[in-house]
Amino acid sequence: MARDKMAARFKVGIKSALAGVGVEVRRLPKSDYDTSVDTTIVGPYKIHNFGDDLIGAVMGRHLVAQGRSVRVNGLSVENSRAFGFQSPAPYGARMSSTRNLVVGGGGLLGDAGVRPKSEYMELGLDAARRARRIGADVKIVGVGAGPLAVGKHRDIARALAAEASHIAVRDAESYQFCVEELGVAPANLTQGADVALLWPDVLGSTRIPNQRLGLQCDITDWLPPAQEKLVAEQFALSARESLEDIFLITPMRSSELARYFDESFVPQLRYDTLKDYLPHLSGLRAIVTTHLHISIAAYAARVPCFTIYVNDKTRRFYDQIGRPDRALPATTASVDAVRDLIDRARVAEWEPFDDLRLDQLKVESAALLETMDHA
Repeated sequence: MARDKMAARFKVGIKSALAGVGVEVRRLPKSDYDTSVDTTIVGPYKIHNFGDDLIGAVMGRHLVAQGRSVRVNGLSVENSRAFGFQSPAPYGARMSSTRNLVVGGGGLLGDAGVRPKSEYMELGLDAARRARRIGADVKIVGVGAGPLAVGKHRDIARALAAEASHIAVRDAESYQFCVEELGVAPANLTQGADVALLWPDVLGSTRIPNQRLGLQCDITDWLPPAQEKLVAEQFALSARESLEDIFLITPMRSSELARYFDESFVPQLRYDTLKDYLPHLSGLRAIVTTHLHISIAAYAARVPCFTIYVNDKTRRFYDQIGRPDRALPATTASVDAVRDLIDRARVAEWEPFDDLRLDQLKVESAALLETMDHA
C-alpha cells in the first residue's frame, strides 16, 4: 500500500512537471502505451538537446547491432529512423511490455541545467517502477551522478537508484556519489567514461572537412550578467579577427553568438539531426565550446577541444582526457584568459598523447555499454 502511494505521488509530480513546460497532460489511448520491444530507453530526450540525443543514439544503436529492437522515448522521428529504432513513444507514455528498461542520458542523477529540476528523474522513476511491475530488468546507464543540492532531488535519485539492477556511470566522482550519497552497493556499479566517446564507432563516422575553428558560446542565465557579457563579447572579438577562419556552432537551433555577426560572412552549424550535425562537427580543425557534449563529440572525432565551462561536469571530462589546462572556468574568466584560450585553440594539433588517452577512454566507455548486454 505504501509503495502504491509513493508511486502515485511521483506520478503527480511528473504531471506537474509536464504541465509546467506546456505539454498537455492527457490519458493516452492504450495503443500509445505499447512498447513491445526488447529494450526501451527513457531519459531527457524530449528537448532534443544534442548531448542527450547523442547518448541515447549510441546506447540504442549498440543494442540494434546485436539484433535487438529498441525504442528511445522522446527522441525525434528523424533520429530514430536514422539509427534503426522503433518509432518513439510519446513523452511520458506508459509501458505495457518491454523486456528491458534503460534509464540514461546526461547528468540524470545530478543537478543539470541552469535551474535544476527533478522532471527527468521522476520520469525515470515512474518508468522504472512500471517496468519492474511487468517483470522487466531495469538499468541506469551512461549517466553522471551528483551533486544534488535539493533534498527532494536526492530522495528521488535514491529511489530511482534502488529500482535498478545495475548502474553504469561516466566518471569517478559519479561512482563515489552513488556509493556515498545514494547507497548503491559497489557490486551494482560500473565506472567508465561517457558513452558518447564511442559515437564514431557505433553510429558511423563521416567527416566533412572545413578546417575552420569552431566557436560555441551559449551561456545565457549561467553567469552574472557582467561576466556573461565579458565572455560572450570576447568570443565575438576573437572571431572577428579572422572571420574567414571561424565556424559558429551550437547544440541547439540558434547560436547566442550569431547576434554579433552577419550570417552571410560567418557560417553556422545548428543542431537538428545527428546524421547532419556530426560530420560537420568532426570536420573542424579545433573547437572552443561551453558545452560538454560538443567537447566529447569533437574529441571522439580527434578534433582538439577547449572549453570555457559553466558546469563542473565539463571540468571532470577535461581531467579525464588529460587536458585540464584547456578548461577555463567561466565564472572567473578574464578577458586575457578567454583570448589566450582561443589563441591556443587556433594552433592546437591532435597529438599522439591524445590518441593514446582516447583509446583508453573508449575501452571504459565500452564497459558501460556492455552492462546492457546481460539481460
